[in-house]
Amino acid sequence: IPGLVVLGLWSLKTQGTLPGPWELLVMGLLPFIPGDILKITGAAALTRAITPKEPYGEEIDIQKAEGWRVP
Repeated sequence: IPGLVVLGLWSLKTQGTLPGPWELLVMGLLPFIPGDILKITGAAALTRAITPKEPYGEEIDIQKAEGWRVP
């Protein structure tokens, strides 16, 4: 939201007109949503790929622990 305000003020200063809320969204927010979704998907895939599949050290695998409960 602060970026849209700055974009509106910049547009007012350079072009002499203040764009409406929809025009500000189209210029300053909507074009970035597909890239953000792509980055989120990539980060989730990378995290899933590098996260260990088996517990190591003193970790407890909750699916395999019998009678385990939170004290």
